[in-house]
Amino acid sequence: MAAAGLTKKPKEQIIDIDAADVVNELAAVEYIEDMYKFFKLVENESHPHDYMDSQPEINERMRAILVDYWLILVYYDLILKLCRDLS
Repeated sequence: MAAAGLTKKPKEQIIDIDAADVVNELAAVEYIEDMYKFFKLVENESHPHDYMDSQPEINERMRAILVDYWLILVYYDLILKLCRDLS
């Protein structure tokens, strides 16, 4: 049964991270449930569909190389800024 995802494990308690803001009028706590429902509803509309098919000049291997290169550049940029800020 565990392989099918059916276990008798108790559900985790969901912590209400907004409970402390109930008295804060600027937090708009009364709208949080509606906001989460809306975000869940439009979640699939915001990601690109068939992204690789729309760019025939870039294949998956080329994209992986570009993303790796970009991540390395961002990493080095952040390290350099951190070192500059600490000195």
